[in-house]
Amino acid sequence: YKSLSRYAALKAAGYPVRGVIHVLRDPRAFASSAKRRGHSASLSAERWASTHSRISRITKWMRERTIVVRYEEFCAHPHAELTRVQRWLGIDAENLLVPPGSNRHWIGNQTVRDFDGQIREPSSWQNLLTQEEKSSVELITARQAAKLGYVFDNLSS
Repeated sequence: YKSLSRYAALKAAGYPVRGVIHVLRDPRAFASSAKRRGHSASLSAERWASTHSRISRITKWMRERTIVVRYEEFCAHPHAELTRVQRWLGIDAENLLVPPGSNRHWIGNQTVRDFDGQIREPSSWQNLLTQEEKSSVELITARQAAKLGYVFDNLSS
């Protein structure tokens, strides 16, 4: 589930949780997406840091089997990342990046039918934040981001 509260409720109710796939995205991209919806980049950065800190703390405290998947790494190396996740799940790795064939039924919207088998990382976020907003997001999230594999080059600027 895409919800920390749902995870906690399932655990509290005694349902078996076989692990957590912790998916995250660069906090600057997250803030940019929030900005498009009218939210403050700084408040979004605080939310990003808080959410991922809670996920890390809870899964560690619960001794939960966890795999971290960074969106950017998935976009850059989709086959390798999908293979890593499939192995973590204990299933045979198979190529999941195939365009949908006309002889198959696919559930989803039009974008599913437009999929050509290639993963492309959207980079429009890089132009949506001002330099001041980028710096603010980096400063707010630097500590938590570094724990999760994100390092910002221009923290001092």
